[in-house]
Amino acid sequence: MPRVLRMLITGSAFVMFFSGAVVFGWLMLPIIGLFGWTAERRSRLRMRFMQRAYWLHLNYMRVTGLLHYSVAPRPPDFPPPGQPFVMISNHPSLIDVVHLMALFPGMASMAAPHYSRSLIMGRLLKHAGYIIVSRPGDQDSETAVLDTMVETLERGRSLLIFPEGTRSPLNGLRR
Repeated sequence: MPRVLRMLITGSAFVMFFSGAVVFGWLMLPIIGLFGWTAERRSRLRMRFMQRAYWLHLNYMRVTGLLHYSVAPRPPDFPPPGQPFVMISNHPSLIDVVHLMALFPGMASMAAPHYSRSLIMGRLLKHAGYIIVSRPGDQDSETAVLDTMVETLERGRSLLIFPEGTRSPLNGLRR
């Protein structure tokens, strides 16, 4: 693919992602939240909507040639559908969260506090059920995060964790 075309398509993917974050966070997810009878039901409706939005975004990037991937079958020791699990992953790019959230419905992810304060991403994270965590160091904060993680699993939702807390360097780990 010619470089200029790739840059234009990449730009369109970023515009699609961030404009989608605004529309979904400020309009669609709050409206979807009106249709659930309980807080848990509202949360599940919003997560299902976001999983489909992530899937559409991935397919846009695949069809336009930005991403090439295949989905391997689940290993035999993988938890069956409906049973919550903890997925621990590296964070090599900005698209890995979208990819994993698209492939594993009902999974909650963690996000840093500065994202939750963003006008573009903050409301999306809030309504889509992301768990906001602070950086290590504050014992009370760490205990609260662990409690939230346990509650998430007890409610039957899987959990996506990036233990480095930020994107990994190319071909390596931060720590």
